[in-house]
Amino acid sequence: MTQILFPKIQKDTFPIFVKKPPSEAFKDAICVGAGPVRDCDLCGRVHFDQNGEYMDEGELEELLAKQKKEPKKYCSMDGTVRDGHIEDQQVVVNCPCNGLRLYEDFILSEARLICNFLVRNAKERLEEAEDDTRDVTQALAAVG
Repeated sequence: MTQILFPKIQKDTFPIFVKKPPSEAFKDAICVGAGPVRDCDLCGRVHFDQNGEYMDEGELEELLAKQKKEPKKYCSMDGTVRDGHIEDQQVVVNCPCNGLRLYEDFILSEARLICNFLVRNAKERLEEAEDDTRDVTQALAAVG
């Protein structure tokens, strides 16, 4: 899939794309999972649960040592790290890069276009499903 809003970045820069974080509603919509350690593919940061829950023995200590060496890359969080996917990239919901805000702003700015497309697409899919149902019904009647 071609990335529209986020071209590949140099992973050692750890950018902050915008200052305003995404809304709680958008974070909740994008979040599909959580775990003790997650990478944000938008900016290259590694996020981890500072409490060490659900980690292998020694994993937390290793991450804390890496954080001391590279504090911009390793971000500790209080609790499991919430994540989701957009444009085939794993994203961390509360990443300081705030990259999700760019997606949210794009969707909101193009809401009318997106809604019109989704309605038309749904109608076309319904028509195709009705045609398929008609074809199956005719085929069954011919056999039966």
